[in-house]
Amino acid sequence: MFKEHNYPSEEHPLGIAYPGVTYAEPDQPNWVGYLATEFSPAPGHPLVVFDYAVGGQTVEGVASQIKDQFMDHIADRPEWAQWSSSDTLFATWVGINDCAYVFSHNPKSWSCSDLCNQTA
Repeated sequence: MFKEHNYPSEEHPLGIAYPGVTYAEPDQPNWVGYLATEFSPAPGHPLVVFDYAVGGQTVEGVASQIKDQFMDHIADRPEWAQWSSSDTLFATWVGINDCAYVFSHNPKSWSCSDLCNQTA
């Protein structure tokens, strides 16, 4: 997802031109863009965002994001991603799709506790 040439920076906190492609109103930030600007560590210095949120994601997909994308590429703070907890936001999303699967004929077996156990 994040590559050395397309990573977030202070100039492009989302890794792309702000506000990025969103499901919000045209040229308006979504919840991630809002958090990045609203909770910036200092005026003119937005939070740098590694946004793993994917529309339609399920709990099972979040486990893959953590293991295959975050842990393998960004957790060790490579030279191109020198993040710290005071200036960086990591975002993911899971929710309503898992609720819908509960009522389908082929329910998903993953739960949030499975996610925590898998990635701990």
